[in-house]
Amino acid sequence: MKSELFQKIAVAALAVFALNACSKNDATPQQKAFSKGSIEDAIASGQTTPKEASEEMALAAEQLAQSANFSYAQRLAKLSLAVDPTNVRARLWNAILAPTMELKGIVTRLEPLAQKNPARYRQYLEEKAKIEKDVPVKSVRDFMLKGPKDVQSEEEIQATLSAITMRMDELRLTLKDLKNEELTIYRNPETVTDEDRWNESMKSCTASSENGTITVHGCDLTRAYQVKLNGADFMVMQQAVAGYQLYIGLLNTYSVHGAIEAADKSRNSTEIMTRLYNDPKFGKIRDGRNLAVIPDVALDAVLAARSAVQLQRDLCAQQGQSTWSREGYLIGEGSCELPDNRFEAALQTIEMLAKGPADLFVNNKGRSTAVKVDLVGFTRRPLIDVRSLQPTPVRTPCGTRLEIGDKTLGGLFPQGDSGLLDANDCQ
Repeated sequence: MKSELFQKIAVAALAVFALNACSKNDATPQQKAFSKGSIEDAIASGQTTPKEASEEMALAAEQLAQSANFSYAQRLAKLSLAVDPTNVRARLWNAILAPTMELKGIVTRLEPLAQKNPARYRQYLEEKAKIEKDVPVKSVRDFMLKGPKDVQSEEEIQATLSAITMRMDELRLTLKDLKNEELTIYRNPETVTDEDRWNESMKSCTASSENGTITVHGCDLTRAYQVKLNGADFMVMQQAVAGYQLYIGLLNTYSVHGAIEAADKSRNSTEIMTRLYNDPKFGKIRDGRNLAVIPDVALDAVLAARSAVQLQRDLCAQQGQSTWSREGYLIGEGSCELPDNRFEAALQTIEMLAKGPADLFVNNKGRSTAVKVDLVGFTRRPLIDVRSLQPTPVRTPCGTRLEIGDKTLGGLFPQGDSGLLDANDCQ
């Protein structure tokens, strides 16, 4: 289905977890035969042109990627770009595959960490045995199992997540750069389900009855095997990737050193937090780049949202029009309900925050009070140690409440008035 293909494209870094549903065929000898030397010889002899050779390799990479032959697919995408750096298909698939390739050999890499807990290690060995037994494609097994045993602690896990986040940022920027391009993705026939074919037949086939005989004609199933992309699709994909990038990046900004051991040795969440706050390595900033991209991503999101609204106006000019107003495209179905003025007001607020210090107005004891927020400053000069935010219990007329030590929340609220966001009558 188109939604499944969208997930496969937009969140390629997560595709490795769906390997059990992959193709049962490894790369063919013809696909393995591609090499830079052979392509250069073919071009030099006039058998093909650089653009034709590049597109041929990009198409092969496209098929392999959909069959989870990630390593072969990336090699072909890179070869395609070496011949023609402007090839849109190769640029797209090379960027999509990059986050996934950071997970190469991840099962074997995790073994040292699993060994530190006997129960966890037994579960790990069971899962590894399932992969060795149940994944029939050698290239897929190799992708999951062939790697160094190098993950000893949380630090190595976070380093891998950082690499994935960087590749996702590259993917986001590639999708942004392709906004003026058009492309048709050809689905691997082995990934096209009976449901896909049935859905397309319901849209294109017509039936007639004559003398009790029903005839079905006009069927066109080509759309079950291909999906078109243009600026709107690239924009949606870009924002989807940005969402995952920010989510993973923010979780990975500060060190979680000691978290696994604390969870193993503690009886409850209070003990876990006590152990972590007493660990001098926990909570220290490790990669501020994840925060630095937030303003740019936010501004991109505002631009995309406004473009989406305009696109909806163009597509849904007629009331009652079918939601399948982009038939054959990756994002083919949408809502024709246009947002109201509050939507634009929200976009303006996000835009304002992403450009510099701004005032947010909150209800403080029945009065509208301005709270200064400096998102840009916070992302450029982030909090060094999250333990400075450790909350302490404070007694109030309404009972005990938790107050955060740093009222500026690391500079996000430069005037130290973050407490107004939780303002009430209890002082």
